[in-house]
Amino acid sequence: MISINTNMKLRHWPEIARYQCTSLNNPPKSDFPAHWEALNGRPKIVRLTAKIDDLWDYRTDEYFWDYQIGSNRYGKDPVVMDMMDKGKADSSFYPAGVRDVRYMDHLLSYAGGAEEVILFFRRYERAVVEGFISIEKYGEVIRTILEHHKELCPNIKYVEINEPDCDVFGNLTMFEFYPFYKQLYKAVNTLNKKHQYEVPIQVGGPCLAFAPENFEAWEQFIRLYMLDDDPEKRLDYYSYHDYNSDTTRLGLVYEKHKKLAEQMGLKSSPVFVNEFGAIVLADAKYDRALENATGIIRAMLMYSKYEDMHIFPWCSMHDPVAQRSLTQFIRGENGEYIPTPCGHAMRLMNMLKGTEVKLEGADEGMAAAVCDGSKTRLLITNCSDRAEELHITIELSGGSCEYEEYRVDKNHNNYYTDSTHRVLEVTKRGKFALQGSTVLLETRMEPYSFALWEF
Repeated sequence: MISINTNMKLRHWPEIARYQCTSLNNPPKSDFPAHWEALNGRPKIVRLTAKIDDLWDYRTDEYFWDYQIGSNRYGKDPVVMDMMDKGKADSSFYPAGVRDVRYMDHLLSYAGGAEEVILFFRRYERAVVEGFISIEKYGEVIRTILEHHKELCPNIKYVEINEPDCDVFGNLTMFEFYPFYKQLYKAVNTLNKKHQYEVPIQVGGPCLAFAPENFEAWEQFIRLYMLDDDPEKRLDYYSYHDYNSDTTRLGLVYEKHKKLAEQMGLKSSPVFVNEFGAIVLADAKYDRALENATGIIRAMLMYSKYEDMHIFPWCSMHDPVAQRSLTQFIRGENGEYIPTPCGHAMRLMNMLKGTEVKLEGADEGMAAAVCDGSKTRLLITNCSDRAEELHITIELSGGSCEYEEYRVDKNHNNYYTDSTHRVLEVTKRGKFALQGSTVLLETRMEPYSFALWEF
């Protein structure tokens, strides 16, 4: 039995789903950020990619600020073939239809639609380690790219180097990675001093792909930072990624990090899980969107208790085949943006606004109830493979006995099982039976399903 008392106010509800991931693989057109904002509200932070090899050619030292996304100027260049992530030199890496977006349109539309931006760098890591490019040249290039981007997008606030430990990117040890990090914070310090930005740039890391499996790498990075004798070194926030159905892993990394930071005498700084999925990446091409969506809700409700931890679900739009169960939107045949179950999860979480009220009897991360004026919204997720029969009592402080239900499962609001489901729709309207000031809600939650009631 779940019980909710709308008379017992707990806290101002943190807007947990205002953190947005983007990708340059199968990117939307420049009207998409405004569409996302219309559904979800303005993102607090959006995370954007700067692919160094697309922006700068190591062979000619030229910069290409407005390249066409998905183009391949390198052909079968052996350095690119050997040093870049899988498939870069193969044009089939990019899905059909993505060559209609230019980089500047992508950058400016997303940055212009968000309060703040994380810009992350990737590529050329192995080329540096193997001696094709010097670490000093790498530092010069990222400084030039960052300066240009910051001039265009003054709300760029955070920068990092993406997944240095990932085997399809740099595949670096932390001893190999730390010189890259050093170049990054030196570039940031130089630009902050030179331009005296109204919004100074901050540096974060280590942005590991495998922090839960390999926390030893996280510790190594922190220890290397502590051994760095540069008086201007900086580490303004921490970041890592995780793709796994075991959402407790996020909390374990957070708690181990906090303990380590305290032992090392480091200041308390935000922790960004700035890529997250509740399935492993290898399963993204299968029909596991509901599993991912329900797990994302659970993780974000569960860790809303940490004010300095922010989760960025991957990804607002990506390859509709290879990342079918992760992408929040896909392009329809007429260019329209169709939400997947993951897109609906973001929408429903963003409908939670106002003051959290007391809710008892639910597993951690299963449910949240939030009041906004005379409206109460209850969000419940079932991220198991079993149906659940729920009995919920609600003590009302006002509002209406009438409700609307938004349900997402295999039969409702699911484009993948019914292609007519192209927008989030109300699945039920009704009226609670009132007994004094208490109402009873009885509902069956199908396996891997979620629902929001507004009353």
